[in-house]
Formats: sequence, structure tokens, C-alpha cells
Amino acid sequence: MGLSLRLSYNQDRGVDIRMDEWIGQKLTLAVPLNALRAFEVAARHMSIKKAALELNLTPSAISHRLRLLEKVLGCKLFQRVGSQLELTEFGKSLAPPLAAGFAQIMVAVVDVMRDQSSAAPSRSTIE
Repeated sequence: MGLSLRLSYNQDRGVDIRMDEWIGQKLTLAVPLNALRAFEVAARHMSIKKAALELNLTPSAISHRLRLLEKVLGCKLFQRVGSQLELTEFGKSLAPPLAAGFAQIMVAVVDVMRDQSSAAPSRSTIE
């Protein structure tokens, strides 16, 4: 089972976002992170095939994730114009914040990896 974001709306607090937790309120929606990632990469490349290559998945897997995300969100994110992909208005509004969010996640991961490697004790070899 994959990780998911849980979004809920509360009139007093606004939007509440949590990862992998059930929120005991109305209007809760589980959004699969792998589907969001597939959308972000496909939107950046404007290609399902290139997204599949980047994520080391099949184009069919990318398409399934995109359809799932569209079903969960209740709107189309892409439309086909001939052989080209085009973002819908919903897709255009979703792509930039997702790209920024995933970029921020990668910066945090790189920072942790860098901090971890500099804090690790050095190993000496005995010959």
C-alpha cells in the first residue's frame, strides 16, 4: 500500500493536510502520492512516455496513476490534442505547486543525506 495525503476541510482551521492518517471529519480525501508524482513528471515533460522513463515505470502504469488521480480529484488534468498532451485548466493550476513541493522534498532529502554522511564516523582499514 502506498503513502497518501489526507486532505480535509474544517471551517475553523481551514485545510488540514496529513500523511497516512485517518482524519475523523467530513470531506476527507485520500490522494495517492505516487499518482501526484506521476502527474508532476508527466506535466513537466508533457509526455507519458518520458514520465515512465524518468520514474522507471511503464507508460501504462503512468496512465493508470493519472486516471486514478483524475478520479480522486474529480476532474481531468490532461487532454489529448492530436498526438500531443495538453494540461487542462485544473492541470495548469496543480502542476506548479506540485513541482515546487517535490523539489522542496528533494532538497530536504539531499540535506539529510549530506548531513548524515558528514556525521558518520570515518572508517579506517587495517591491512
